[in-house]
Amino acid sequence: MIELMSTCLENDIKTFDQADIYGDYTTEADFGNAFLESKMSREMIQLVSKYGSQMQSERRKTRR
Repeated sequence: MIELMSTCLENDIKTFDQADIYGDYTTEADFGNAFLESKMSREMIQLVSKYGSQMQSERRKTRR
């Protein structure tokens, strides 16, 4: 993921779309861990997030 993030920045792509439902509720944490490990400056990127969407998953209980 760090390589992908670096490639995006090299191509002037600075906005990363995040939502907890992506990757079966794992992508936000995976991105965050890769971001920390990369030592990139927070000022270099823009994060966009969503909330309120609920996808059925064993990783998260949903309300009906």
